[in-house]
Amino acid sequence: MRKYLLISPIVFLTFFCSQSSCMEVLLTEEVEGISTAQAMNVEDLESLYKSEGSGFRVWFVNNTNHSAGNGSFFDPFNTLDAAQTASHAGDVIYVFKGDGTSTGMDMGFVMKDDQKLFGSGASFHLNTSFGMIKVLPKTTDGPLITNSAGNGIDLANNNKVKGIHVDGTSGWGIYGNGIQQANIMNNEITNPASSGGIGIFDSTGKLTIKHNTIQGISSTDQNGIDLENHGSLVMSTVISDNHVSNFLEGIVVFSYDKCEIDSTISSNTVSNTSYSGIDADALIHSYHIMTISNNSVFDNTGRGITSLSTFAAEADVIISENEVTNNGQEGIVIATKSGATIHAVVTHNLAEGNGGLAGILAQTSLIANPLDWLCLNLKNNRSDTGFYFENYPTNTFNLEPLVHNIGTVTTKGVITHVRHGFCE
Repeated sequence: MRKYLLISPIVFLTFFCSQSSCMEVLLTEEVEGISTAQAMNVEDLESLYKSEGSGFRVWFVNNTNHSAGNGSFFDPFNTLDAAQTASHAGDVIYVFKGDGTSTGMDMGFVMKDDQKLFGSGASFHLNTSFGMIKVLPKTTDGPLITNSAGNGIDLANNNKVKGIHVDGTSGWGIYGNGIQQANIMNNEITNPASSGGIGIFDSTGKLTIKHNTIQGISSTDQNGIDLENHGSLVMSTVISDNHVSNFLEGIVVFSYDKCEIDSTISSNTVSNTSYSGIDADALIHSYHIMTISNNSVFDNTGRGITSLSTFAAEADVIISENEVTNNGQEGIVIATKSGATIHAVVTHNLAEGNGGLAGILAQTSLIANPLDWLCLNLKNNRSDTGFYFENYPTNTFNLEPLVHNIGTVTTKGVITHVRHGFCE
C-alpha cells in the first residue's frame, strides 16, 4: 500500500507499507529527466521489493560478509557466483564495493534475460509497480569484477549494467552476441588482456552505451567499443560521453551483409589508438546511418574519424562539431570502395595538427569501379592542413558549394560541383 503526505508544492513524503512496516522515501517532480521519480537509499530497496506486488526481486552481494549469506540486504551473498546461481530472469543484482578487491567476484558474471546488474557507486532507476524509483549511490566507487578465464560480464536480452568496475579479463570486459537491447552506463573497464572493452555482435533493438571509462593495456589491443552486425538485422545505438583510450581502435560500429544500423556517436573522448579513434563503416550490401558529433579525438597514431562505405553498401553520414587534433594520419576521412555510396554532411569540425594528406579527406575508390558514388556537403570547418578531395576517373564525386571553410583545398580527378542541398 502507498500513502502520501504533501510537504510542499513539489515535494512529497511517500510511505511504502507492507504488513509489518512502512518505509519512507522522497518523491520529487523531476529526477534526471524522469518526472515523479522517488529517491530512496539502498537500505530501503529490500523492503520495497518484499512489499506486495512490487514487481521485481533484488539480490545483494558484499564480499566482506564472513558467511555465504542468503542474498538479502542484511545477509548478502559473499560471492557474485552465488547471486548468478540464485537469480532468475528479470531480477536485480546489487553489488556493494565490499573490500575493494575482486575476492568472491573473480569469475565474471553471466546475466539472464531482463536482469539488471548495479554497483553501489552509481545511482539507478527502477520501474516498479509503485512507480519509478531512483536508488541513491551507497559508495563513491563501484565493485571490482575480474575473470582470468573469460569475459567480465556476459549479456543476455534487455540487460542493464551500471556502476561496475571490470578489470583484467582475458576476454571482453562486457560482451554480448545475438542479444536484444542493452543499457551499459557509468562503468569502468580496464586492462582487458586479449579482446577489448565492450563487444556486442549480431544484435537487435537499441543499444545504449554512455558515461563509461574504457582503458586498454596498450594501443595494440583490440577495440574499446566494438559493435558489429551481420545479416538482416536492424539495430540502433547511442554511444555517448565515454572516455576511451589505449586500443587498436577506440569506437567501432560496422554494418555487414544487408543489416541496417542507425548509430549516434557523440560527446566521446578518444585517444591513443593505433588505427582510427572512431570508425563507423557500412560494408557489403548493408545500410548505415551515422551521426558523429561533438567528439574529442586526439593523439591517435592513425586517423581521427573514419567513415567508409564498401562493396555496394550505402551510408548516410553526418560528421559535425568534432575536435580532431594531433592524430598521426588524417583527422576526418570519408571514403567509398567497390561500388558503394556515401551521402555526407561534414560541418563545424576543427581538424588541427593532423598528419596524412589533409585534415579532412574525401575520396572514392582508387581502383577502377564505375559504381562508386560520393556526395559531400562541407561547410564551416577549419583545417590547418586543408581539405583533399580525390576521385578515380570512372567514379562519381559530387561536391556542394564550399561554405565558410578555413583551409586550402586540393583536388585530384574529376569533381562534379552540384547545388546546395543535393547531398542531403
